[in-house]
Amino acid sequence: MSDVTQQIMDLINAEPLPADAEDRLSELIEQLPEEDQDMARATWSEALFMARQSADFDPAARTVELDL
Repeated sequence: MSDVTQQIMDLINAEPLPADAEDRLSELIEQLPEEDQDMARATWSEALFMARQSADFDPAARTVELDL
């Protein structure tokens, strides 16, 4: 695993996620070889999206049940 890949993983796994995570991710991806950037952008952007959703999830939040 490259140093850049490790930095990307550390960014995505950071708790809490930095407010500028998308910008930092883009900067890191640009450090990868050009032929790897498109795939990395798709993969890591999705991982960042999922990490952000996970960070926003509050298991203690009240829920509403719909009786349909």
